[in-house]
Amino acid sequence: MLQFANVIRQAATPALPKPHPREALLGALGVLLGLVFVDGVLWLAGLLAGLPDAGILAHPVLIAPFGASAVLIYATPASPLAQPWSVVMGNGIAAVCAVVVLQAGLPLMVAVALAAFLAVGAMAFARALHPPGGAVAVATVLAASPDHMPGAYYIAVTVLLGSALLVSFGMLYHWATGRSYPFRPAAAQPPASAVPERRLAPTPLALAAALDRLRLGEILGVEDLAQLIETAEETAASQSVGLTAADVMTPDPVTVGPEADWRVLSALFVQHGFRSLPVVTAQGRFAGMISVQAILRPGAQGLAARHLLQDSASVGPEASLADLLPPLAQGHQPALPVVEEDGSLRGIITRSDIVAALVHAMSRT
Repeated sequence: MLQFANVIRQAATPALPKPHPREALLGALGVLLGLVFVDGVLWLAGLLAGLPDAGILAHPVLIAPFGASAVLIYATPASPLAQPWSVVMGNGIAAVCAVVVLQAGLPLMVAVALAAFLAVGAMAFARALHPPGGAVAVATVLAASPDHMPGAYYIAVTVLLGSALLVSFGMLYHWATGRSYPFRPAAAQPPASAVPERRLAPTPLALAAALDRLRLGEILGVEDLAQLIETAEETAASQSVGLTAADVMTPDPVTVGPEADWRVLSALFVQHGFRSLPVVTAQGRFAGMISVQAILRPGAQGLAARHLLQDSASVGPEASLADLLPPLAQGHQPALPVVEEDGSLRGIITRSDIVAALVHAMSRT
């Protein structure tokens, strides 16, 4: 009895985590703009095709299932169910199934159920499962009447073109707001340039097999699962060791000013064996990093440090190990500056610093 009560309690509580306000706003705004865009383009297409106003009003160019498609595309862009193939082909297949069923002249409730049955089965076999497609099949049958039977124009323009427009605007919208859509399928094998720290991670093939075995492939992509595993490993490592940037960094590093010339920079790189060197202004503010590759490139001789600066990620002194690992492990920069809130440089972290700190921490456990 207690177990049953726990099941009911869990079922009656939200399963989704609390949304980030920015992501929730971006998703809602995307649905608004996407539906307005599709409605306007399809209405214009109807006018150009010479459809009378009565025909357009009798068969609205913006069908109700597009609302559900928009939620997936703009609010959950990483879902396999929201990817372009699933949206366009799923809705299109469902519309075809509904139109075919309508030709049989079956009773309404039988036609509705049969159209949905055929749509879901066909979408699954086409690897285009898209939940709003079921709504497309049902809505198409329910909206049909002897005077307005959906046909080729409805399938090609209203459903297929409308879905393609919804997806296309989604790509543009997510690009403009800094999000990724569509998600590219993961490669069958990890690239040869994979960083050493991730070479023991599960391959995309292994992740795909796991998703298939657990029957989660329709709701979770391989790329999502790989990112989830990597983030969980980094978080677990940070929590188990409990190190911060201040614990790991080399304090008071060697620095140069923005006007330091090429000869001074070269001498410091040779003397200390550095791979990168921080630049600090006269006011003590961190200005950027100079890599050894920058001073070796053609035309670097005679340039001052400020001309050789490169963009560099930085962290605060309280940053956890999980925050330190990605920029260093991915090979984008050899050293990570630790910067205070006022912009002053507190220290430098290299891969060697992290390894030494981990060894020291684990030797005490």
